[in-house]
Amino acid sequence: MDSDALIGQRLGAYLIQRKLGEGAMARVYKAYHSRLRRDVAIKIIRPEVAARPGFAARFEREAQLIASLEHPHIVAVYDFGEADLGRLGTIPYLVMQYVGGGTLRDLLRNRRPLDQKLAIRYARDLARALHLAHERGIVHRDVKPQNMLLSSGPQREILLSDFGIAKLLDRHASPAAQRDRPPLPDESEEEGEPTQPELEHLQLTSAGELIGTAAYMAPEQIKRLPVDARTDIYALGVVLFQMLTGHPPFEADSAVGLLYQHVYRAAPDARTINPAVSEQLARMTARALAKTPDERFQSAAELAQALDLLLSRESEAIYPSPRDQDSGRMLAQPSRASVLELAAAQEDSSSAPALITTAPSHTETPPAATSALTSVLRPGRASTRASTGTGTHSQTLPASLRRQIWERRWLSFALGGLVLLLLIATTLMQGPLSSWLRFLNTSGPTSEAVARPFTDTFQNNQQRWTESAPALSTAIGNGQYLITIDRTPPATYYFPYPQAVGSLPASFTLQAQMQRLAGEEENWYGIAFRLHPEGNYVSCYALVIDGAGHYALWKFDAHAVQPGTPLVLVSGTYPPRPHAPDTLEVSVRGDTFTARINAVPLDFNAPTHSVSDRGGYSGGKAGLLLTGPNARFSITRFSLTVP
Repeated sequence: MDSDALIGQRLGAYLIQRKLGEGAMARVYKAYHSRLRRDVAIKIIRPEVAARPGFAARFEREAQLIASLEHPHIVAVYDFGEADLGRLGTIPYLVMQYVGGGTLRDLLRNRRPLDQKLAIRYARDLARALHLAHERGIVHRDVKPQNMLLSSGPQREILLSDFGIAKLLDRHASPAAQRDRPPLPDESEEEGEPTQPELEHLQLTSAGELIGTAAYMAPEQIKRLPVDARTDIYALGVVLFQMLTGHPPFEADSAVGLLYQHVYRAAPDARTINPAVSEQLARMTARALAKTPDERFQSAAELAQALDLLLSRESEAIYPSPRDQDSGRMLAQPSRASVLELAAAQEDSSSAPALITTAPSHTETPPAATSALTSVLRPGRASTRASTGTGTHSQTLPASLRRQIWERRWLSFALGGLVLLLLIATTLMQGPLSSWLRFLNTSGPTSEAVARPFTDTFQNNQQRWTESAPALSTAIGNGQYLITIDRTPPATYYFPYPQAVGSLPASFTLQAQMQRLAGEEENWYGIAFRLHPEGNYVSCYALVIDGAGHYALWKFDAHAVQPGTPLVLVSGTYPPRPHAPDTLEVSVRGDTFTARINAVPLDFNAPTHSVSDRGGYSGGKAGLLLTGPNARFSITRFSLTVP
């Protein structure tokens, strides 16, 4: 089955637009129903799978059963059938709800922990979805981040997909495939035996291999024992562990070594990797990962109730996030420096600032004291809660520090009041009261001039790019803008921008030639546009790449539940060029975006290669997006053109 041949074809009322992904059993495409004006996802079964004896009848029965699962955290199945595509043959397909925010795997790709409240909420919602399926007699068998989709709305809800797919394939493995399966790992085998090299996300669903994904398989699946609801609970425990720590509990260089650990090795305590995980949450995760089903939660509903209890606590900071750590150290008590850091950064305004935002923590954040465009944004730096071994307790600032802060605030209020009185007196002496009212209406920020086209090759800093910020150092000249990011908290995004450039017009093209000189492959970097600082966070779009050949179009929403976590509008892969600069280009025409990397158009939505965000952002700044830690980037060209 040629994926290119399917794009542009019609399956009944559905026009296939682009490929979203593929696995051992099927390929998934985005499609459009013109009469209903609805985007859908279509899972097209591979011909070699559909050709197995009895598959068609069983496919229909399973599709009907899966379609009966109606739950806010389960991807809905709208339709199923077969389509005759000529030389491509007769193809069975499932029509499903399109969920456009990417997958949980995308969110975990940087191997950093999620915000703990978000991780608990996701695990709870997934457990509720599994419980509904288990009540209908459906065991998922393939619970993993790749099958967990994120909605594109501000709430970023999580939805579970692919119910019954693993069961369909398992029931129709040929007898020869059963005989050819690799032997089960036993206690005599050495860990990591290189008989079948695989990585963490290896699909084990082809002939001669076990069902599921090795990193998420329960011991009874590996032993080919009967499975039930508790098998899915184990897999969800693996996912919860990964959300809390950034890593799955078991990792190996081979499938055999990975399966061996699932059967015989106890999972590590999540707190050994992320000390911010509470003891109670770590115990819950360990229980879900018990080797024998009888030792786990006995139903997904029981697990969901336990997780819901954690979320129902009055304080939002029950479990401090690792993003409240400063270079790996817990902020057990806020220091004088951490509380006054924002003010100190704002007082030094000798150079253009960088906007800095992090994924949100559960701690209180100081409000921005000055205009967002002239302050360094450091959310979550003045927490007054600290983790203990078994819970949390509130801590107050030292009396001397509280007094100093109050004295500064009082002095600011007094000076502000004095200035206000002088302005009122001056205005009343010069004219009627209406003059004073006009002053109130016009004294706010004036509309910024629209940006003019420019090309910056960084011979100097005429455009007033960011030159310094906490944990960030720069050098401009000799044809490059060199940016170094030192140790930073996890999930910190830097947005250096040219202060001399005005607000972006409705239509424009931005192009940047940039290269990562040092850092990890998972360090994202690229172009930010329509950049709006709002309080401690930013709203913007960003076209980003990493060193492993992944690209994404992100949307940051300062008003979302997780304002420091980007929404993935679209993602894919491109041919990386190690040790060479990449040229990123994004073209904006109103609310429609197209992009190119190294002059190659990105396949956002074939055939237009574009993506739209109706009712999204307008205006705003142009800039860059960079992530660390311990990374260095070189930008040699940045240009704005206007049609």
